[in-house]
Order: sequence, then C-alpha cells, then structure tokens
Amino acid sequence: MKKFQYLALLLAAFMTISCEKDIVNIQDVDSDQTNVSNDDNDVNDVNDVNKDDNNTNNDDNEQDVIVDWAPLELFVYLSDADGNNLLDPEYEHAYDSANIVLTYEGKEYEVINYLTPNEPKVQPMAYLAVFDAPYICHDTKGVARLTIGEWGRNEKWDMATVDVAWGDGTTDTFAFSHDFTYNPEYRNDADNGWGFTFTTQYYLNGESHDGCMYYLVK
Repeated sequence: MKKFQYLALLLAAFMTISCEKDIVNIQDVDSDQTNVSNDDNDVNDVNDVNKDDNNTNNDDNEQDVIVDWAPLELFVYLSDADGNNLLDPEYEHAYDSANIVLTYEGKEYEVINYLTPNEPKVQPMAYLAVFDAPYICHDTKGVARLTIGEWGRNEKWDMATVDVAWGDGTTDTFAFSHDFTYNPEYRNDADNGWGFTFTTQYYLNGESHDGCMYYLVK
C-alpha cells in the first residue's frame, strides 16, 4: 500500500512539472509574437519617415519648365509692278537666286533656292536658332519668299542688320532690335509667357517697319 502511495506522489509531481513547463512555453511564444509586432511597427515608422522625406524632396526639387522659343526670322516677298513674284522660278523674269548676295556681320551668304530643280525639296531641321544661309521656299499659301535668319528669341539684339544685293544693282537693308524682360515669379506660368515679355522693332532701309514681313516692289 505504501509503495502504491509513493508511486502516486511521484506521478503527481511529474504532472505538475510538465504543466509548469507548458505554461512557460506559452508565455515565451506570446512574448515572441509581441516582439514581432513591435518590429512591424518600427518598419511602418521608417516607411512613414521615408514618405515624408520623399514629399519634402519633391517640393524642394520642383523642375522649371524649359521653353523652346520660336526663333526670330525675316520674310521678304519680292514682286514687280504687275504683281509677278520675282522669287518664283516659274516666272520667266524672276531674279536669278545665284546672283542674290546677303551680307551679315561682314560675311557674305549665297541664297539657297529650294524651288529650283537642282536643289533639295526638303529643308533640314534647325534645332538651335543659328544664323545660316538664307533660302527661298514657299510659304503656307504656296507663295515664294526669301527667309532670313535665325536669331534666338531669348537673346537681346541691338540693330541686327542684313544687306541684300538683288543682282539688279539695288540693295535693301533689313534690321531689327529685340529686347525682353524676365519675371521669375511666372517662370512656370504659360498665361504669363513663362515670365518673359518680348519687344521687337523692325526696320527697312533705316525706316521703322511694321513686323517681320517685308513686301518689296521692284
């Protein structure tokens, strides 16, 4: 009987130890889960900080609009007293473009005629406003004209002057002055010209002229 009671006591003690061990393990698991949750919160906090940093950087790094201004050019129409276009090779008495010489800043330029059979029909694209050889071509209405230029619109020009000798003994002088002001407050505002205000005055043979279109009669 005593032996049986002794075995019963041992069994009860063993069960008590096992239960305590299980309780400890459960507490450890809960503790680990709590730590994981805290780690997740830390990650979220970092993400929030990154979002704030990105928003701040976006505000500080606002990009200004880059505007490609149309260049300044001069357009010359030339006709006789009867209204015949002297720049159109289809007119039998048209001026020979090979005899037309343009002078700008001491340098002479020959005229390219895109309307003659031996010249290319497609004009090369000009990405920068750079003064180059003048050329004869059709306008949007199919009328032959002489185009002179280009000059940068976002630059200042003081009496830029071009002399054109037509090959008939006569010469005409074309000129312009160009200025602008800039207000950085409107640098990204299309309604206010991106901050630019342009002023251009044109001249023909020393006299004030209205606009960049010139209509001459020979």
